[in-house]
Amino acid sequence: MKGVDSIGVKIIFNGVGYNDKYQVKVKIYDKDKIIYDGYSYNGVVNVFLKRNKGYRLYASFLDYRIWISIYTNSNEYIFSLNNRRTITLFLKDYYYNLPIERGVIVLWQR
Repeated sequence: MKGVDSIGVKIIFNGVGYNDKYQVKVKIYDKDKIIYDGYSYNGVVNVFLKRNKGYRLYASFLDYRIWISIYTNSNEYIFSLNNRRTITLFLKDYYYNLPIERGVIVLWQR
């Protein structure tokens, strides 16, 4: 679909996996016709669409679903898929093999 009246559109999904792991399944429809069906890479989908035209975007990731209309007057669209869940870890001391009952673990900084 790359042509004179097309535009390169970058669709970004925040809160998904890395490289090709845990990525978003994306479908883009022009009326009832599917024009893109694939997965994001690093949370990004790059696609050429016609300029100043409406499309329907369907994205699914784990238990999140997005069904939204986009109008291609911009080169970039950003969606957040906040997948915050509570994780319980049971840790044992390396030397004494005793359970660690209190503490704070920082996995990464925000």
